[in-house]
Amino acid sequence: MTLQSVITCPHCATEKPESMPTDTCQFFYICTGCGATLRPKAGDCCVFCSYGSVPCPPIQAERLLRAAHGNETGLIAEIDDLIDRQAAVSAALASVFRGKLCDLIRPNRKTTTFNKHQVIYDMGDEERTLFFLQNGVVKVGAISASGREVIYDVRKGGDVVGELSASEQVRSDRAVALEQTDALAVPFQEVMELLLKKPDLITVLVDVLCRALKEAYAQVNTLAIDDTVHRLIKVLIGLASKLGRRSGPLVEISTYFTQEEIAQMAAARRERISTALNSLRRQGLVQYSMRGHLVLNVSALESRSG
Repeated sequence: MTLQSVITCPHCATEKPESMPTDTCQFFYICTGCGATLRPKAGDCCVFCSYGSVPCPPIQAERLLRAAHGNETGLIAEIDDLIDRQAAVSAALASVFRGKLCDLIRPNRKTTTFNKHQVIYDMGDEERTLFFLQNGVVKVGAISASGREVIYDVRKGGDVVGELSASEQVRSDRAVALEQTDALAVPFQEVMELLLKKPDLITVLVDVLCRALKEAYAQVNTLAIDDTVHRLIKVLIGLASKLGRRSGPLVEISTYFTQEEIAQMAAARRERISTALNSLRRQGLVQYSMRGHLVLNVSALESRSG
């Protein structure tokens, strides 16, 4: 795979070799000759595909895969049954530990700060600790037996991570900060002691657990039944709901995600996600801000998700 491309400005013909990102598409390029801002041509995914001597790495990889497999139908995402079950249990338990319980836990506790890309906890860790997020954004997932990373949730301030420690001694999931994040670390045993002191919360927790399990199994059904485009659309709608900032009819995702991370959420190969994103962009359902953040037409995406 070629990682360098020579961009030729259509306005002044200035040529310059540039290194191409491997996990995202570059939508803007400022010419060093005349200062013009270049954008992809209609139908192209990035400036390298429109003005470069070599297309971007995701498109190169897509062409290689098509040549090797004949078409995309043979490219099936590798999803372990274990990770499917973890996603369901994790979503359910996370809902249980939000709300009133968070309010009980906050007083007189010191926060721990995690930097961007810092691992909060990892698979194989043995401490049974929950992390109540005060701010920031965290991805929760696991590594499959085949070595693929899967992201089954993205959480923000007010949410909790590490909830699977409530059901197992050794962690089978991992959490990584996507931006600087402050969290309260609370041993699971202390959480249980608080619940015993507040028996009125038990009924609330059972109700929340049932609703959360219903939502979690719907997520598993999506992974098992939907095609790549529909899984991607549901991931985008979920991100808009959790992290979106409305700007008129559109919603901007406030956190930057690479195409690889989006692929891990949709349980699909990055090349297929790149193709699907480009298709949605051509339809006007997805745009990118100058900072590379996703900008979504949520109402149109919801119409496509059914």
